[in-house]
Amino acid sequence: MIPKITLRQSRDFGEIINDAIVFIIQNWKGLLKAYAILCGFFIAGNILFSILLQFKVINTHKESLGGSGSYIRSPFGIEYFMVMIFGFLNVIASTLTVSSFVVIYNQKKGELPTVHEVWGYFKYYFWRVSGSMLLLFLMAIPTVIICVLPAAAMSLVSPVAAGFTGLICVMVPMCYFMTVLSLFFPIMIGENSSFGRTFGKCFKLIKKKWWSTFGVIFVIIILVYTVYLLFAIPSFIISGGTLTFLPYNVSSVVVIIYCICMSVVQIVNIVPVTGLMVAYYSYVEDKESIGLMERIMTPLTSDKDDDGEATKLKEEY
Repeated sequence: MIPKITLRQSRDFGEIINDAIVFIIQNWKGLLKAYAILCGFFIAGNILFSILLQFKVINTHKESLGGSGSYIRSPFGIEYFMVMIFGFLNVIASTLTVSSFVVIYNQKKGELPTVHEVWGYFKYYFWRVSGSMLLLFLMAIPTVIICVLPAAAMSLVSPVAAGFTGLICVMVPMCYFMTVLSLFFPIMIGENSSFGRTFGKCFKLIKKKWWSTFGVIFVIIILVYTVYLLFAIPSFIISGGTLTFLPYNVSSVVVIIYCICMSVVQIVNIVPVTGLMVAYYSYVEDKESIGLMERIMTPLTSDKDDDGEATKLKEEY
């Protein structure tokens, strides 16, 4: 039997991915239960409005094929924005649920967290995490604009040069900052820290660990994308491609099944969040050796307790 994962220990690139997968395998029942209860509402909302959106797209195509010359409504209405909102909320909920589960697991020294315990963390951090996500998004907008400026200048010379310059000036900074800030929420939830302190510690922990973190993210993205394809390809085959290319010809049953599958498959968000939490604990251990000190102090504390108990028994005798 594989022993329980000790989160606070130093790991290399391969060990982070391996231990993240082992952690999920060992605790999948508790993770799925917490995920279903705390994220189920947002997944259900995403399914409902995705179905309504698909039906609206189908009706819009039918109207356009009718050629009546009447006003054709846009498919981007309230349904579209509700899908976006529920998708955003589900990202927050899944991040909070899995991160809280891992943090409580670490505090309980490998014991399975209860849903009630995870819910306590969930409601405590919900608004802080939501506000931080919005703030990070707002901070990214001017950064992207600044990165695009060189490409805009090069467009006066050559469109090809502008495209190449834009690719370099946008992709490189984006990859760098996304890798650094991937540890943002593990730090915030793991240490109950503020936005500013969390932002600064991301750069501190990532120092000399950028490439290994990028590798972890890259491998996990491939795994997650593969799972998405396993759900998307059968739907594409069943519908004969009409769901993608000719959505006005697809049956209602296929639309409903497709929307349910593509919403439920978001459960694979457990994998990247768990991987980043394992990476966070590994990097903290490299920098601060908290886990090592705990393991050193535990036998000393146990011996002290045993000596105290022995003294007590001797006095009673």
